[in-house]
Amino acid sequence: MSTDELPVFTVVHSRQPAWTCTGAPWIRMTERILSDHDPGSEVLVTSAGMLHYDVPLRMWLHRGGRCRVILPMPFEHWTRDIQREYAWLTTDPIIELLSIDRLSEQPHNPRPRTPALPSHERMAIRDRIVLNAAERIEIGCIDPQGRMRQLLRDIRKRGQKVIRRRLTRSEQLAPAVSPIPRYNVTRDMPGFDTCLWHFTRTRSAPWPGETRAHYIDDLCGFRTEHAPYSAQQSLDRILTARRIEPGDRLIRGRYDVVSFTSASWQVIKNLFSWQSHLRRVRFEPFAVGIRRTDADAVGLKPVIYGRPPDYARLPESSRWRFQNRGSGMVDWTEEKEWRCKGPLDWSRSEMDCILCLTPEGIRQLNP
Repeated sequence: MSTDELPVFTVVHSRQPAWTCTGAPWIRMTERILSDHDPGSEVLVTSAGMLHYDVPLRMWLHRGGRCRVILPMPFEHWTRDIQREYAWLTTDPIIELLSIDRLSEQPHNPRPRTPALPSHERMAIRDRIVLNAAERIEIGCIDPQGRMRQLLRDIRKRGQKVIRRRLTRSEQLAPAVSPIPRYNVTRDMPGFDTCLWHFTRTRSAPWPGETRAHYIDDLCGFRTEHAPYSAQQSLDRILTARRIEPGDRLIRGRYDVVSFTSASWQVIKNLFSWQSHLRRVRFEPFAVGIRRTDADAVGLKPVIYGRPPDYARLPESSRWRFQNRGSGMVDWTEEKEWRCKGPLDWSRSEMDCILCLTPEGIRQLNP
């Protein structure tokens, strides 16, 4: 039997917080809903790119179920970073990947390709198509004031089968989001100012080199890591690998670099707090350090602070070091950033020592 002949259902939630944690109430509810469906004889119609769609999709795939995934724009129009995180969508044979540009809300009224359509309009169209394609709609955690609520009202008027689910008592008691990290580190850190430090931070995104599927699987409890990943988890991962992976996020020119800071302890310890303008904790007291005397050995150079127009004036060989000075409430120069290209693998370097910083203090590791 082809997928076109199988019953089609969907599980819908409103948008969920980025800091949703492993086993959150709505994730547990999703698992319970899907357990009532047969992956061998039903097709899940859903989407991808947002938590409330990614979680049902990954859970259904883990059960071996077939999926019809409706994207708000063609996959090839996604950014390079997002394509890399979601490459698994294009390789899994049990996923039928479609976009709103190839579909219409009604068969007799095809929608033309409109790449310039604003993203919020594309997402609204995507939601309607997902709901219209389902013969059975399972309603999970819905914002009473949100767009999905109104779409579901319209669906009910047309007579589609809609089932309202409610959180069980045990699901309600589960933590919903990862708490904001709070630190009160006032002790002195002897030796801190003689080193350059790479700080880790809580992250609600895949580890470097992994995909969004890995992160969602951790949220769903299919792997051993608890998500979001804490700064301590990130530090432990670096120490185990003896290597810091590079990143190009927020780097002008998208160069792969590893960042350190040469700011003093008196400056850094005041940044272990929630920064409302950044919507995150700026620094957390977990870091890997190297002696300043080892900077040349690993190719570490101080960044070149400037204004956006200054980037084009730099020679190509120096552009990887460029960093915007910031404006308004953000002054990036106080971080006194240093960078090196590519991964920093200290197991292959000639550094004198590696240091590790935690709230308890600084300790030296074997390089």
